[in-house]
Amino acid sequence: MDAPPTRPRPTLLGRAREAPATFALVALDLAGFGWTFLLGPPPEPWGSFDVDTLVRAGALERSHVWAGEPWRLAAAMFLHAGLVHLAVNVVFGIPWCRGLERALGSRRFLLVYLSSGLAASAASLLLQDRVSVGASGALFGVIGAALALHRRALGSWRAFATNRGTVTIAVQLAIWAAIGAAGLPLDQWAHAGGLAAGWATAWLMTRPAPRGRGAWVVWAAALVALCAAAAWPRTGTTWWQAFDGVRRGEALARRGDLAGAVEVLRPIATSGPDDVREAARRGAAWAAARLGYRLSRGDGAPRDPVRGLRYLDEACSFGDQTSCRNADLIRDEEPPAR
Repeated sequence: MDAPPTRPRPTLLGRAREAPATFALVALDLAGFGWTFLLGPPPEPWGSFDVDTLVRAGALERSHVWAGEPWRLAAAMFLHAGLVHLAVNVVFGIPWCRGLERALGSRRFLLVYLSSGLAASAASLLLQDRVSVGASGALFGVIGAALALHRRALGSWRAFATNRGTVTIAVQLAIWAAIGAAGLPLDQWAHAGGLAAGWATAWLMTRPAPRGRGAWVVWAAALVALCAAAAWPRTGTTWWQAFDGVRRGEALARRGDLAGAVEVLRPIATSGPDDVREAARRGAAWAAARLGYRLSRGDGAPRDPVRGLRYLDEACSFGDQTSCRNADLIRDEEPPAR
């Protein structure tokens, strides 16, 4: 007996025809990478773009969104931090997206993907103060939608909770969460927001008849409210502004404008984000110590002991012990030590 004919493996073009929305999203990811590369290529072929380039490309960043750029909530899901980031999301994302698109159809799949991406961006913007890019929030939404379909197919929460496929996916999600908690720069809030939004969208799509529009109205209103809450203009120094301020202060100090450097670094050193504050304290202490010494001695600047003492005290408050000793010497009317 002849063996049954084997089905030929589909070509890339064939796969694209089977899941056109999936491959259209991949094309947008590649276009976003190309756009970012044109703005500022990474320092190494496999390296990451610097944060300035990502922000200029359209990354999710609080101060820019709050200044009137809500479009970043959508743009960020098509940008990636580097080639490795892009490759990981494309390689792991295509199988999930193709499967969901075949199950739901292209239009409903796109609704899941885009609503999940927006919810992920909004959650990230509201719950953390970092520059963020990537498709992973939307991809977690695809996983959430697949889980919702899986639950519908199994028929009960008990069957869903004890199903081997459910447990496998839950373990994988837990591993990703643990990797993020261990220090890998993963946007956990975006992942959580996307996962929840994907589940909710697919759950509504697969409700048994009769289906009213009320649930969709509530879900759409909730998504709009979430995005509006994230993008609503407000004031306050963000991580990006503090980070940029430290760089500007250090640049002023290198050019010799010590007073300008202290003015820029002072507010960041006292109330900036934790991981930026220490760099600002070091920079402010360095600039204030040298300016205080020059003013106290009249070395390269008109002598002004009172103002010099003020800068030395400030450098002391930022942790420069030499400035503390010099300030004490000035008060004792002795020349400060270098």
